[in-house]
Amino acid sequence: MAADVAIVDSALMAILWNLMEGDNLRRLSGLEYFSQLVNDPEFRQPRGALYVMASNESASKNLAWLKEQGISIEPEQFYVAPMYGSEVADPELLRRISGFRPRHVVVTLGGGVQERLGVYLKRSLDYTPAIHSLAPQSPSAAATRY
Repeated sequence: MAADVAIVDSALMAILWNLMEGDNLRRLSGLEYFSQLVNDPEFRQPRGALYVMASNESASKNLAWLKEQGISIEPEQFYVAPMYGSEVADPELLRRISGFRPRHVVVTLGGGVQERLGVYLKRSLDYTPAIHSLAPQSPSAAATRY
């Protein structure tokens, strides 16, 4: 795994970890993680985040939720990703991020693609934004920061 931080979004995984390690790991849903993130003043700054979404429908739902949270998004702050094949490469997204230079990139693609895209971005960008990977429209969404 190439993530800098991984968040436990599975109650079963947290229970098993705690039993095996004698630890007190707590489950944190992707929605709970993202709700905390959007309350961070740095995240709310103009040009604070760029959102990579799976479809126009997904973008519409996510942008409506963000608006409910008091966050207005300009058109250059979101990007509808193409369908990626076995190899993830997206020069257009790299250009968009490099030109916009957000502090945070939020990837909501799902299907295992988001992790590969996060690694691609981390390795390809000329600066280091926080890259957050969230499963789309799921209360128990996984969240990973690259």
